[in-house]
Amino acid sequence: MHKRAIVASMLVLTVALGLALLLPQQKTAIAKPMTQDEVIKHAIEIAQRNGLIGEPSEITVGKMNYADFYTLLDDVKFIAGDNNLPVWLIVMKGTVRIEVQPPKLEGPAPPLEFDNIYVLLNATTGEVLELGARMPGHEIKVPAEWKINWGK
Repeated sequence: MHKRAIVASMLVLTVALGLALLLPQQKTAIAKPMTQDEVIKHAIEIAQRNGLIGEPSEITVGKMNYADFYTLLDDVKFIAGDNNLPVWLIVMKGTVRIEVQPPKLEGPAPPLEFDNIYVLLNATTGEVLELGARMPGHEIKVPAEWKINWGK
């Protein structure tokens, strides 16, 4: 009987310690949702590190779910993630130069030039889900009311 009480006490202590170790991690994993201004600033920094030269001349931004994002694309219908995941889409106009080095090409390749770049962020964590630039005629078709005045 005494042996059972010791085993039961150890089991309760083990579960309590396990929960104590997990709870602080859960608190730090919960991110405070970013404001629209924070989202835009974050997206501009990401875009500038990935080819946007200077400041964008125009910004459109909207919050939706992942599945809705793919309805805005005219040539892609594959949904890469959780359909219901809330996301921010930030589309910027400006000068974009993307350096690429195709395999088997001797010497540096000229940069690809675009007039737009988009950043798709997880609306909860701010994590980049997608980043890209679209060719003329294949730009992301965003609602006109998403256009904002930024820095002007």
